Amino acid sequence: MKRKIALILIFFIILLGVCQMGKELTPSEMNPDDLPEERAFQDEFTREFLQSVEETRPGYYPFLSKTGKYKMDFPAGGVISKPPYSLRNNSFEFIDTWISRSNENGASLSIMYYGSHDATQIENQLDWFKNRLGSDIKFEEHAYNRKIVYFSSFIDKDFNHMVAYLQNIEEPGGIELIYTVDCLIGNQCEEDEILNKDTFLDWINSIEFLND
Repeated sequence: MKRKIALILIFFIILLGVCQMGKELTPSEMNPDDLPEERAFQDEFTREFLQSVEETRPGYYPFLSKTGKYKMDFPAGGVISKPPYSLRNNSFEFIDTWISRSNENGASLSIMYYGSHDATQIENQLDWFKNRLGSDIKFEEHAYNRKIVYFSSFIDKDFNHMVAYLQNIEEPGGIELIYTVDCLIGNQCEEDEILNKDTFLDWINSIEFLND
């Protein structure tokens, strides 16, 4: 009887091992010594959002929101600040990220996800976003697959801003995104790789809403 039980236990241990072999470990499950030597992987909290050590494009890795409602390419030099990170009932998320760049500049990236934002209320949502920015900017509209992006850029007190509002057009869900560089640090804003409009919009297109 004991031998039979032992054989059953061995069978389940082997089965579990086979299942684990077929499952790709996420960076937060991996040995830190096996991770890429990138700032995003060296920070324990940031690793919780990263889904693979394989690049989605040069210098970017797959990111999944803790709401489970959107994913994107995340910069290798980015670190998500644990405070003031906020998550409420998978319907609101605030992410504040500092990104180190190859030149002397660093950049900040803030993302706010609102699960209740509906495409029928887009004018109100854009007005709220403008109020938060403190600037009466004009948005350009760009249509993508399953989302509409409202883009603008402006300089305020030597800070260069690229901003976007993304609206899910299939289900409720919207994202406010602010990318900011201090142009006084190194005076090299023109060299920042994401401040080019086309590059910024190309990166924005990596943000995908994950519908139920």
